[in-house]
Amino acid sequence: MKTLKQIQYLFVAVLAMAMAACADNSPEEVFVPVELEGQGVYFAKATKLNYEVEGTEGSIDFKVYRTETSGPATVNVYSTTETTLFTIPETISFESGAAETTLTVSYANIVRGLKYDFNVGFEEGTDYGNSELNFTLLYPAEVIEEWEVISDKAILTDNLYSMFGLKNLTGEVISSLKNIVVEKEKNSEKYRFKSPYNNEYWTWLFGGPTLPADFELPYIVIDGEYFQERYPENPASKGAYMIPSVALGLIVASDGSFYIDAEETNFGTIAGNLSVGGVPVGPDNASYPAGKYDKKTKTFDFGATYHWLSDYSFQIIGAGSFTLSLDPALLETNYERDYTWEPVEDATGYFTSELEGESWMNEVMQAVEDPTFFKLVSPYVDGYHLYFFYDEETGKVKIPELQKSGYLCMDGENNMIYMDGKAEVSEDKEFIFTLNFYHYNVKTENRYDLVTYEESFLWGRGPLDLFVKGMTIDDYQGNYVVTAYYSGEELGNMLVTLIKDSESSLLAYGLSVEPALGGDYDDSITLLYDDETGLLVFPPQNANPYTDATGTYPAVAVPFSSTEGRLTTAETLTGGFMPDGTFQFINTPGNAGAWDSIIYLYIKNGGYYMMNDCYSGLVWTPYQPSQKMSKINAPYATREQIQEWVAEPSITDQWEKAAAPGKQKVNKQFNGTQSNLTR
Repeated sequence: MKTLKQIQYLFVAVLAMAMAACADNSPEEVFVPVELEGQGVYFAKATKLNYEVEGTEGSIDFKVYRTETSGPATVNVYSTTETTLFTIPETISFESGAAETTLTVSYANIVRGLKYDFNVGFEEGTDYGNSELNFTLLYPAEVIEEWEVISDKAILTDNLYSMFGLKNLTGEVISSLKNIVVEKEKNSEKYRFKSPYNNEYWTWLFGGPTLPADFELPYIVIDGEYFQERYPENPASKGAYMIPSVALGLIVASDGSFYIDAEETNFGTIAGNLSVGGVPVGPDNASYPAGKYDKKTKTFDFGATYHWLSDYSFQIIGAGSFTLSLDPALLETNYERDYTWEPVEDATGYFTSELEGESWMNEVMQAVEDPTFFKLVSPYVDGYHLYFFYDEETGKVKIPELQKSGYLCMDGENNMIYMDGKAEVSEDKEFIFTLNFYHYNVKTENRYDLVTYEESFLWGRGPLDLFVKGMTIDDYQGNYVVTAYYSGEELGNMLVTLIKDSESSLLAYGLSVEPALGGDYDDSITLLYDDETGLLVFPPQNANPYTDATGTYPAVAVPFSSTEGRLTTAETLTGGFMPDGTFQFINTPGNAGAWDSIIYLYIKNGGYYMMNDCYSGLVWTPYQPSQKMSKINAPYATREQIQEWVAEPSITDQWEKAAAPGKQKVNKQFNGTQSNLTR
């Protein structure tokens, strides 16, 4: 420091000489250096000026330095602060050769929430340092925490004694672990709940009461402020939680012995409470992660925690072992909540359901968060979807378990029918879903399998894509075995013949059932051939007049819905060969109705009458010469009897009702037990 002082004198002298050399030798312009005197006392450059204290009295230490260190020194201290709240020494002392000392300012009787100013200076100061500073002191106003209940049905998954094999305990085992009341502090990200480790818990564990009757259970706090206050620059601090060390009341040893101590802390989060190698565990420690909160399920994961045993054994309990769920209902798998869904362009396709007994175009959506996760939108019941994973590169399809189908086994949400199963997909993206439908008890986890159905879906393709392409009109000529129905029951098989009529049409004989019953009615109708697609079209059309004992009447052949008892004179059926070799009719895309058969009707007094109360199915099997035909063997009634069964004649437009789009109610029997599937 003496060398520094000499350099300062030399710098002033040289500066004075330079200034004099530039002057005009005028006496008043000559600079005369002034020799520095005293100790040159000053505060450290980084001295803190504002202080927050934690009590009404205490003291603050300041580091003070001097430039002259040749011997011991005592320097006067001054202050213009006029208050008895602060005690500021009148002098400070330096030992011989010392450049540093400490100045202690004491305070007392300060009031919460008020800010106080004081200043300190040194008589033997220096222009080269802070020889006088102004300070402020604040004893912050008391923070009053306001707690409000945010859940009274929280559940805790407990692993406090997992080191003894007692893992994943829940409220189903110990009732204190469920219906937990959780509070949140209104002005901060802090939560708390009363310790569930009460005498019920200890009795279950040790077989008898352990805590005194007057023992007050502590709060377990989940603190989301801690890391942000201590590590504000660390991005991992945001959203990180810690459990401050807490005394649960019972201290256990590794041999199972225990004693009561309400002060000894024995549980908390590792991050924020413990150190590794002398370094505090922070929020970004990969080995001992801090706690976190899942907003979607409203669940806290306490992170890596510790349980201190009395023989100085820190038992580490891994992240995910302790979870506190504020709303247990949110723990159920909910793909609608947990994923963002978007329509898949050009994926809507033809869904054929063995369960529903019909087909329709079904929309597909994809999860934004996982491009291999898809859903068929409401295939059975509105709001209940069929979810599946599909990896286009590998062709693998997986169906998650425990999906709600929307069907109920009798009444009530508790009787929900679930579904899962397996699936396969072809190269042209025809999905075959083999779905198991079953009743599942969520509490007991008992499963009762009911029935299995095979459902198919043509990804991005319509019903016409079911048919074999490129068929010529000549390919359709020949005989077919067709099932006839009588009042909803199978009547038997009949022989239907297709004969080419022109390059764009075929004549069909035998669909009216009359020939099979021995009648001589000419029931020929026309099927149109589309040379572009190679498919046939059955349009509603006039048939040959029909004669009975009362006279001769106009007749029609039209698509018919046997389930709803209605017909259409406006919509068509499209037919062709399936890959399995059968010939089938399906509803032409764009139909409003769902037609499952072809029916012949004759018109009398403006009303429609069914011929023989019979209609034919839409699946035709090519006839083989060696094939034996079954006879029409169902009960047969005369035309006069049939006329008595039908309703009074009605006008044409009363028969032709617009079919409501959508699917029908289902009433299934599962394994012989009458279990209504309802929506």
